[in-house]
Amino acid sequence: MIDWYLQGKWRVVLGDGDMVGNYVFVDDLIDGYLRAMNYGKAGERYILGGENVSFDEFFDVLSEVSGRRFRMFHLPARIARLFARIEEWRSRHLRRYPMITPGWAETFLANWANSCNKAKRNLGYRVTPLRSAFEQTIKWLQEQSASPTVAA
Repeated sequence: MIDWYLQGKWRVVLGDGDMVGNYVFVDDLIDGYLRAMNYGKAGERYILGGENVSFDEFFDVLSEVSGRRFRMFHLPARIARLFARIEEWRSRHLRRYPMITPGWAETFLANWANSCNKAKRNLGYRVTPLRSAFEQTIKWLQEQSASPTVAA
């Protein structure tokens, strides 16, 4: 989604944009898994999350960090669900990667605020701030697009 946004291909906010998601940087997640394996207690559960931000806030920060601002369109929930079903059909019949699936639509139309305080306390888990995570992700995406493709 970040890559698509940077290319100007993702211009949609599902619902009113107020739904909160918990966004974790992949490096934090891997570190959290390793910490849970090494320091976690058997039978305990740990939420390895990041920052809780609304969908609108997610794109506002992404826009600031990337220096790219695109007009975003809010898709009402019913239309978002219909669009997801159309994308699923298109994917199945035209063998193209869907922009969104019904499962993703339901995920982005729900609140997913979580707390990783237990993991922080018990495992020493750390969260990369969203702004920094975006900076590192954008840098990685730029490096990937600059790398020559190896023929298989």
